[in-house]
Amino acid sequence: MQTGTRIGIGVLVTACLFALLIFFVGIEEFLEAVTSMDPQLAAAVVSAIAVRRLFHGLIVYAAFARFEVTVSYLQAVFISASVSFAKKATPLAQLSGEPIAAGIITDAIDDTYEDSLAAISVIETVKFVPAMTVFVVGSTYFVVFPTVIPSSIKPIFGLFGAVLLLVPLVGIVLWSYKDRAEAIATAAVVALANAVSVIPRVPSPNEEDIRNRISGFSSRFVDLTTNRRLVAELSILTFCTLFLTVLALWIALGAVGVAVPLPIVLFAVPFSKLASAVPSPGGVGGVEGVLVIFVTSLTAHPVEQVTTGVIISSGVAYWMTALVGGLGIAFVLPLLSSG
Repeated sequence: MQTGTRIGIGVLVTACLFALLIFFVGIEEFLEAVTSMDPQLAAAVVSAIAVRRLFHGLIVYAAFARFEVTVSYLQAVFISASVSFAKKATPLAQLSGEPIAAGIITDAIDDTYEDSLAAISVIETVKFVPAMTVFVVGSTYFVVFPTVIPSSIKPIFGLFGAVLLLVPLVGIVLWSYKDRAEAIATAAVVALANAVSVIPRVPSPNEEDIRNRISGFSSRFVDLTTNRRLVAELSILTFCTLFLTVLALWIALGAVGVAVPLPIVLFAVPFSKLASAVPSPGGVGGVEGVLVIFVTSLTAHPVEQVTTGVIISSGVAYWMTALVGGLGIAFVLPLLSSG
C-alpha cells in the first residue's frame, strides 16, 4: 500500500474517532462548549500548540546538525510536522511510523536512510528523559500534597513505572550484546524480506547489504546517544514541547469549566502516551481516553466536560499537524529540496 494511501486512510479513521468522542459528549453540548469559549483562551490553546510545533522543528534541526547535514530551520519545521503527521496517521505509530518518517526525511534532505532513521529514533528515545523526570517529580507531588489515588488509575501508575524501568534495561542489554543484537535483527529482516519477495516484482533481499545497513544504523544511533551535549539539548527541547502540550490541555480544560491543578495535567500527559500503542492512527482515541480517565478520577468534574476539553486540545494539535505536515509532504519539502 502506498504511503499516501495509508496516510489518507489514517486521516479518515482519525476523523471518525474524533467524531465518536464528540458523539459521546453530545454534538449540541460540544458545539455549545466550543462556541462559548473565551476567544483569548482559544487563542492561547492554538498559540501554545503552534509554539510547540516550532520547538519540534528545533529538535529535528539539532539532531541533524550532529551529522553536519545542511538543513535549514524552515526545512526542519516542515520535516518535523510531516513526520508527526505520518506517524499520527499510521496504526502502531512507534513501529510502522518510524520507517515512514525516516523515508520522508531521506527524501527531503541529502542524507542516507540509516542516518535519518537513527536521528528520528534518538529523538523518540530522548523523550523518555522528561517522562521519567515528570514521573519522579509528579510522584513527589502526590506525596507532599496528599491525594487519594483512585483504584481506576492505579494500574496506569504501575504500567507507566514498569515501562520507564524496562526501556533503560532493554537499552543496557542491547548495548552489552550489540553484535548479537545486530545479527538477530539482520536475520529477522532477511527472513521478512524473503517472505515478501514471493510477491511479483519484489526483488530478493541481499543479505550483505541488509547487514551493512543495520550496522550503519546501529553505529549512527550509538554515535548520537553517546553525545552528551546533543542528548542534553534534545532533552531540554523535548521537555519544552511536553510542557507546551500540558499548557494547551490545561487551558482547554479551564476554558470549558474544568478547574484542575497544573501538576495533575503535567502528570497525566506522559501517562497518556502509553496509549499510543493502541492500534489506531497515532493512538488517537486511546491517548484521549487515558487523559479523560486520569483527570476525571482526580477531580469532581463530569466525564463529558473533561472529554470536551481533551477533544479541543487534541483536535487542534492533530489538525494543525495535519495541515502543516500535509503541506510539507505535498509541496514545501519537495520545493525546498529542489531549491
